[in-house]
Amino acid sequence: MRDYALILHPADPLVSIAVADLEAGLSALGLLGKRLPHAPSSDWYESGPHLLELVTFLGCSPVVRVAASSADDNGFCRLRLPPPLPHPTWRASLDAAPPRCPRCRAPDANWCLQLPAWQADPAKSRALCPACGHAAPLHQWRLREAFGYGQSFVECWGIHPGEAVPGEALLDTLAALSGSPWLRFYCAELRPTL
Repeated sequence: MRDYALILHPADPLVSIAVADLEAGLSALGLLGKRLPHAPSSDWYESGPHLLELVTFLGCSPVVRVAASSADDNGFCRLRLPPPLPHPTWRASLDAAPPRCPRCRAPDANWCLQLPAWQADPAKSRALCPACGHAAPLHQWRLREAFGYGQSFVECWGIHPGEAVPGEALLDTLAALSGSPWLRFYCAELRPTL
């Protein structure tokens, strides 16, 4: 079964933030609740009391489940703060369209071939557009909110693509904690086991 997430990450792929700092800041803000007792790891949390103030849910009448109905229920809004990765990495939805050139907007179906060079040096690597020849770091390409990259992530599971956006207070807190603005993307993955 598939699960969906709104995932936040620093705009600078080289920014990394300790989980303890994220946990303290997001708990104080009211985004994080208690750790989930039935999760296989300690990086899963209930949504906090201010989730609906910090994340704007879109649509006529969105239904947001903030608690599990049973010990094996994964269909509710919960958060995960995975440990920072040692090197920047890419994450994409299973059904993501390829990124587009920042100049001509042409898609690059072979973008994955650029990943090794980007991961070795995100700031200096250049992905070459097959349509116009423009060269730019892969993280500057048009990603259509289907890709994310970096070392640190805040995952909000149980949120369908385009269903919610982070509010300014949440983004400002994350920027203050990390020294970098944050971006969002939506991810559809196989349902993670809690």
